Amino acid sequence: WEMSLDPQGSRQVQQAMDNASEEARVALALELRGHVSEAVRDPHGNFVVQRCIALLPPARLRFLVDELNADSAAQLARSKFACRIVQRLVERWPADDVARLVGSILDDFLEVACHSFGNYVIQNIMTNGTEEQRRRIAECVRRDVRVLASDMFGGTVLTSAMSHGRLEDQRRGGPRRGRGA
Repeated sequence: WEMSLDPQGSRQVQQAMDNASEEARVALALELRGHVSEAVRDPHGNFVVQRCIALLPPARLRFLVDELNADSAAQLARSKFACRIVQRLVERWPADDVARLVGSILDDFLEVACHSFGNYVIQNIMTNGTEEQRRRIAECVRRDVRVLASDMFGGTVLTSAMSHGRLEDQRRGGPRRGRGA
């Protein structure tokens, strides 16, 4: 797993994963077990984790979400590199598998939405999250509209909520697209 933290090593691990069988990919991914929190926050390791998410079925990477759920979801969403992992999980994994992680992020909605990296996670959930997650964001946007409007990053979340929302949700400040409940 240490190779994942090195610029050249990260590229080599990613290339090996691209060319390997599923079983070999799983073996490589399992090297991250116990180190996921560090890898997702690393400028090179996060690319290896993203590759694992892209190439392997969620059932083979359950340890990844388990380790992330043990971490602070809001901190992950606000991390320059870990925010990418959260977004890939929301985009690619079944909603049930990431529901706890997303729920924890939404528990800290304002803190995440008004952050330079976290705002992208909220926008990603608006686009790719479940209907219930989008409803929850709409409620948060309505509740915190003044704070969002006065914050540079929160303003992008507010604008995104308005541009993605159904007409009835736009009047209330809520989002529209993504996976069903």
